[in-house]
Amino acid sequence: MEKKLEIQKWEGSCHRCGLPSASHILSFLNADLLCLNCCQVEKSHPNFEAARAAEAAALRAGNSNFLEDFSHISRHCPTLPDVSRHEEG
Repeated sequence: MEKKLEIQKWEGSCHRCGLPSASHILSFLNADLLCLNCCQVEKSHPNFEAARAAEAAALRAGNSNFLEDFSHISRHCPTLPDVSRHEEG
């Protein structure tokens, strides 16, 4: 059975670092909604380019609701840079 990811509602705080933010973006690696600082940090993850390429391929194929299951990469993944204490702003 295929695992379905669900995007949580944005409630004003980053799902990865927990800091409040006025804007957000969907992670390429999982269903987290990220502040712009965490989005920048995520770009250094070794799987970031593969995840971005997979979404681009899905969009070219007409799938505008693509949400790949990268759940093996959680917000606590040791290969993700520690963003729990980044400075806001």
